[in-house]
Amino acid sequence: MRRVMKQSSCYFSKRTMILLLSLALMSLAFLKLPSFHTELKPVEVPVDNKFRKRVHSHVREILDKECRPSFARQRMVTEHHGSTPTIDPFLNKNMKLDEQIFQYPPPFGFLDMKNKLEEILNLLPVSSEQRLGERDCRRCVVVGNGGILKGLGLGHLLNRFDIIIRLNSGPLQDFSADVGNRTTIRMSYPESCPKVWEDTDPDLKYVAVIFKSVDFHWLRAMISRTPVSLWDRLFFWQNVPMSVPVKTSQFHLLNPQIIREMALDLLNYPEPKKRLWSWDQVSSFLLCFIG
Repeated sequence: MRRVMKQSSCYFSKRTMILLLSLALMSLAFLKLPSFHTELKPVEVPVDNKFRKRVHSHVREILDKECRPSFARQRMVTEHHGSTPTIDPFLNKNMKLDEQIFQYPPPFGFLDMKNKLEEILNLLPVSSEQRLGERDCRRCVVVGNGGILKGLGLGHLLNRFDIIIRLNSGPLQDFSADVGNRTTIRMSYPESCPKVWEDTDPDLKYVAVIFKSVDFHWLRAMISRTPVSLWDRLFFWQNVPMSVPVKTSQFHLLNPQIIREMALDLLNYPEPKKRLWSWDQVSSFLLCFIG
């Protein structure tokens, strides 16, 4: 009997030691992992003058041409026959929500998140597009965050577009000569939201994109000017802003049907499938969007 107890105790001790050793090694591994740095520093990039002039000429040609109403939409319908009718880009509480919105998890929908969605929509004012709709035609440009714009000096030309859409935390201040300094729409999810806010346009729209359940909690805190709970912060892969310095009327929520249509209908990515513990997201699309 004593021998059995002694062997059991020895076995238990070995298991405990292995467990502690494993935890110690994991802790050391985490300490060695590189941290995420979001500070951007200007980098000098040599640009061929002929290439710069060619790009300037192309952008000026677009701006000088007569604006063509619904040109982008008509082009999409022509090239993608499966394209659906125009849908509202932003959600509001007066909209009749299509049940398809609740078919998939974020970012393609709000599966099992109806209560969270209604809570956010009740905080947001019903948006009016009258100001933007005063003109029949508007020239739009999406300014990305890639280094390809560095050194091209397109800032003054980009500022001439009617609608300027910027994604995530694309900077302005130190790069305005190349990317401009006007922003009509800033679109991001919590982790990609600018830590240092540089958008000063009075009519700016901040558009929140929901990628996971906790993003709703962050958005609620930003709209209501309340702190983000410590528990919620644990579920973000990097630090998130504790405030977004815009008025409540400037917050908008992206309609996930736009992402779903782009990924599944136009780009023909496979539908996300239910797994044992989570949903299998369309990873390549997400990486493109996050970038």
